[in-house]
Amino acid sequence: MAVTLNQTTQLITVSDDIVSIQNLLNTIRDWENKQENMDCPQVAEAAGKQVLSETSSVGVTLTLLNWKVSFGDRPSPVVCSITDGNLVAVDETGTPMSPIEASTNVTVMVAQSSSATMIQSAEIDSIKETVEANPAVLAGTHGSGSWEGATIRRGIFK
Repeated sequence: MAVTLNQTTQLITVSDDIVSIQNLLNTIRDWENKQENMDCPQVAEAAGKQVLSETSSVGVTLTLLNWKVSFGDRPSPVVCSITDGNLVAVDETGTPMSPIEASTNVTVMVAQSSSATMIQSAEIDSIKETVEANPAVLAGTHGSGSWEGATIRRGIFK
């Protein structure tokens, strides 16, 4: 599997149709550790693999630091995949950006997942407003009495 980094374009190019987050991370770390790249800014940060139990752990999240992944232009349509973790990117100011660089005839699938997420107060208020504004619709979908008069709880962190 060929994964190459280009500091000038800040693109990580994958020649295969599939790549894992771990493979991307290993390639990035190997590239960063080469003598000629030691003075280059960090390409990515990674977090995860904390043990949850004897048989499970948290997945890896790879955050690209003003870099993107490209599968390169292809002669005919193809679906490419980034697997086994989460891929995100931020620009030089820390603002989230797409981690994928568009390529001709390429559709990229990135399976993202989250667990134990925290919902911000504004999101809770938005959900509450939606529920309060649509009780008839929600009751029709989820059964009578499911939403009318329900107490909105903010959770244990509020």
